[in-house]
Amino acid sequence: MFDRFFRWLRGVIDRMLDSKTAKRMGVSVAVSDVMQQAISKWMDMYRGKASWLATNTQHLSLPATIASEMATMVTLEAEVNLSGSSRAEWLAAQVAPLLEHLRLVVEYACAEGGMVLKPYVDGKDIAIDLVHADDFYPTSFNSRREITGAIFLERKRNGDTRYVRLETHQLTDQGYRITNRAFKGSGDYDAMQEIPLTDVEDWASLQPDVNIENVAHPLFGYLRIPLGNTIDPKSPVGVSVYEKACGVIEEADKQYQRLLWEYEGGELAIDAVEDAFEVDPKSKQVRLPVGRERLFRPNKLDPKALTGDTLFKTFSPDLRDTAYIQGLNKLLQRVEDLCGLSRGTLSDPNEDARTAQEIKQTRQRTYATVTGIQRAAQKAIDALLLAMDTIATLYKLAPTGKFEVAYVWDDSIVVDAETERQRDLGEVRDGLMMPWEYRAKWRGESEEQAKAILATADEPSDDMLLGFAPKA
Repeated sequence: MFDRFFRWLRGVIDRMLDSKTAKRMGVSVAVSDVMQQAISKWMDMYRGKASWLATNTQHLSLPATIASEMATMVTLEAEVNLSGSSRAEWLAAQVAPLLEHLRLVVEYACAEGGMVLKPYVDGKDIAIDLVHADDFYPTSFNSRREITGAIFLERKRNGDTRYVRLETHQLTDQGYRITNRAFKGSGDYDAMQEIPLTDVEDWASLQPDVNIENVAHPLFGYLRIPLGNTIDPKSPVGVSVYEKACGVIEEADKQYQRLLWEYEGGELAIDAVEDAFEVDPKSKQVRLPVGRERLFRPNKLDPKALTGDTLFKTFSPDLRDTAYIQGLNKLLQRVEDLCGLSRGTLSDPNEDARTAQEIKQTRQRTYATVTGIQRAAQKAIDALLLAMDTIATLYKLAPTGKFEVAYVWDDSIVVDAETERQRDLGEVRDGLMMPWEYRAKWRGESEEQAKAILATADEPSDDMLLGFAPKA
């Protein structure tokens, strides 16, 4: 189904635009088939539907756990503060719902390799659409590998009828062009026919073609996971945080299944002749003691040929779970290494004795991964706010004005936050850090805000630096 849809999408793009425009804009899907297949694989793994679970659905939920753990570390105590004007206050209110669920957004991005934050007008407000990786197809990108054009999909189903809307965004010499096309079909994607947007109630108010002048940036933000793309190094899209560990995750699930089978196969049981039990007069089946059905295993043996304790035999083999658990733990440690997680995140932290220096090194690896994703999230939010600001101006949704954004990201993975705060406070006293830098870092204020607050006192006290109101 996925391959058929992607082939259909490639074909329909050429029909969406006339040949002259298409040639000038250079619109085509800038994502290879193998990249799309990888995205589909990552999403299946996240949902617990990996290909190797087709015959045995028991699994460790490692992909979902890895993405969730990474997102938690990235967004722990994260703050995004806007200031500078009434426009800034309005934008802060508009983006607040997204920031409340930022951890979930980052989790999806970690699992799928990326997530698009696409704003749109909703009455007098701006809402933000979260576009998953399988509904996002880049069409062009610049020399800095920043995406400058893309196709977004929206899918609906009414009974057996399938509806698909393709929304194209593209930077051109004439401005920012947005096109909308709708399609309808009930069978194979190849049989889908284009329909008017008005045929679908939710799409009736959309314009087929819009060209916005004096816009030189995409009207969306793309959160790209900043890891090397081993699937398609030339692709502008990101890769899942567990891409490099896919093979080991598969082996870990299989090892986990072996462990469960060892426990199941080694359950205590009593082998007994059928004559030792009552027989149901209707079904003619042996009646086992209620609640003990798994304990007894009736056998069709001749009781006359058996004597003494041979009528009942206990089955209680020695379990080999220790070897299986140790093997599973080694696999989990390898997954941690490949995903940039510190030892003990997934594996047993007591299994592998490590020195303080080794622990610090593993934390540093996690810190590098987390801070990289934090910078990517910050870049995506900056692009989103820029797009929202542009839309607000175009539709006159809020008073004009400049705005500044200040970010606070927690880095206690490596350094205890209170220890670092006290260290920075000491550097302020020693003149190695400016007081406004301290407040900007720890209070989430912009440079202007911090300087304005500190200007109320001749000498900044510790209370003022720590965020308390200045004394009268």
